[in-house]
Amino acid sequence: MDYYWYTILLLFLIGILIGTIAILSGIGGGVISVPLMTILFMLSEDIAVGSSTLIILISSGFGFILLKRQKRINIKLCLICSIFTIIGSLISTILFIIFPIDNYLLRSIFACVMIYVSINLIFRKDPANKNKNSNESENTSESFSLEFKIHKNILKKGIPLFLLAGFLANLLGIGGGIVNTPTLHYIFQFPIYYATANSTGIIFFTSIYNVIVKIMLGKVDFIIGILMGAGGLIGAYFGAKISQKISRKKLTIILAIILLIGSIRMFFP
Repeated sequence: MDYYWYTILLLFLIGILIGTIAILSGIGGGVISVPLMTILFMLSEDIAVGSSTLIILISSGFGFILLKRQKRINIKLCLICSIFTIIGSLISTILFIIFPIDNYLLRSIFACVMIYVSINLIFRKDPANKNKNSNESENTSESFSLEFKIHKNILKKGIPLFLLAGFLANLLGIGGGIVNTPTLHYIFQFPIYYATANSTGIIFFTSIYNVIVKIMLGKVDFIIGILMGAGGLIGAYFGAKISQKISRKKLTIILAIILLIGSIRMFFP
């Protein structure tokens, strides 16, 4: 692939878009970056997936710093959840090295799950709004706390889903946020404003492992990954700022739309 000035500019602009969406939705951005790399730049699926993990690492790392400054992330919770997502990624790595299989059926099944989750996000009531008399603002709740001790008893319910998130993050290069965010939102009952933020933290720690593995397997295009990742830094900044001003309902709908886009990508790789 030749890297002309317009190619470099396009990669950078796409990175901005991906970074913005990734931080805004807490998904990671891989559902957009992988199909774009395969369609626009003719990368093979495995190289696109590997390069996507590098982009996700860069954008989610910067987003993690910004969201932590906004006091929307519990580092201890993110680290503990990341242990299980990394285990899921490790299982994926070992399984598909030993037993290489066609992933189309797996992608199709997961696409159906994504559609189901996106519909739920749109029509299911926010668990943070069970109290009708609550005076909570659009993006925060007076009764909600990020303290880990409050949520540690719920962790065992989320472990299988975090394992699944890590498995799919490594396999498909999508970050794992499509599982992390709904898990934090519905099982942990995080308001979507906090669910997307902590999902970004989990994605960051998980992507460190995934990038190392993909590099060792020679599945990363560093030029594309770094150029799009650099754009992702700016996008992450915009995403963190926008998420402070957007209502919970709008943020939920955006997340649902991104999940639907991701499901289309799963059906038509």
